[in-house]
Amino acid sequence: MSTEPGFGDLVRAYRQRIGLSQQELAELCGLSVRGLRNIETRKRLRPRPSTARILADAFKLTDEERSGFFRLAVHSVTEPTAQAATVPPAVAVVAVVGLGGVGKTDDALVILLRSLGIPDAAIPSGLEGRIGFSWSRD
Repeated sequence: MSTEPGFGDLVRAYRQRIGLSQQELAELCGLSVRGLRNIETRKRLRPRPSTARILADAFKLTDEERSGFFRLAVHSVTEPTAQAATVPPAVAVVAVVGLGGVGKTDDALVILLRSLGIPDAAIPSGLEGRIGFSWSRD
């Protein structure tokens, strides 16, 4: 296991900074204590984007902290893959994996729209609105 600080270490640090126990944070965010513990102990290396958003909101992170928080949530792995190392820095490659019906497409569209510089307030709610919005832009 990597000794470099990971996403779970950052979650623990922010949780401690706001003075909450795992139980209190889990209740505040609507997460299970076990799930939160798995993130903090690196048993779960990559949280769902929606979980990372919920935690970032609970921690009341600044824009700069939020950016680093999400970057670490996505890249919190022990070793980079050979394919990832060959991708030019200006290109983002994202693989969204999970069970059907859990919100992968919705999360991917939000990430896409944010990466295009669209503010959260301008992003429509709901999958259908986001799909229409993303296809109607030039």
